[in-house]
Amino acid sequence: TRRMGFWQAVRYIMSIRTNVAMIVASALSYFYLTGVQTFGAEMVHQQYGINTALSNLLLLVVGLGAIIGILINNRLGDTLLHRRFLNGRVFVAAISAAIAAGAFVPALLTHHPLRALPYLVLAAFGLSAQNPPLNAARLDIMPAPLWGRAEGVRTFLRTAAQALAPMLFGFTSDYVFGGGQHALRWTFLVMLVPLAVSALYLFRALRTYPRDVATAAAFHDDRTTGGRAA
Repeated sequence: TRRMGFWQAVRYIMSIRTNVAMIVASALSYFYLTGVQTFGAEMVHQQYGINTALSNLLLLVVGLGAIIGILINNRLGDTLLHRRFLNGRVFVAAISAAIAAGAFVPALLTHHPLRALPYLVLAAFGLSAQNPPLNAARLDIMPAPLWGRAEGVRTFLRTAAQALAPMLFGFTSDYVFGGGQHALRWTFLVMLVPLAVSALYLFRALRTYPRDVATAAAFHDDRTTGGRAA
């Protein structure tokens, strides 16, 4: 694998089905997160009728949910793995993505900030909580000599999704929903579809993850015993 050319390495990286599922899920999650970061304060102001200062304070509280999600799932996936649940990391990430998509719905349907706050915190928890177990799972399924190039491919696609998010959120709000008072709310609701799709991709990865882990382990064993890999 060290002697692979760039495009040969990319083809190999994208041939690992679990890796593709995690890349797509991560890109879609960051797509929605970037939309929240770009238009979140304005949406909160329109949706809940509070001023900019209170909007920023509300988003700060929501950010605490994201921090808690990172801290909890940083260990939960590993704990499940140590208890012989091989799919633990991917399962935790999939549940977190589903929680994020589900929690945003009631938060966007209510106009009362205090009623929305628990759902927004839970949604932020779900968005951030999937990242630590996914980062660990990527190492499980990828041969070590390809870790750097695999991360480069993932980062490129994630950055592309993040770059598209402000434009697509803005276009949908202004031209699809007419830019009215509730345009951003409907935009955030519609954009939950790719976030829900990211959860589906992760649940599908539960079927391929054990096989891809075994393939990566076999590659490592082959190198250890002096065999040759492509």
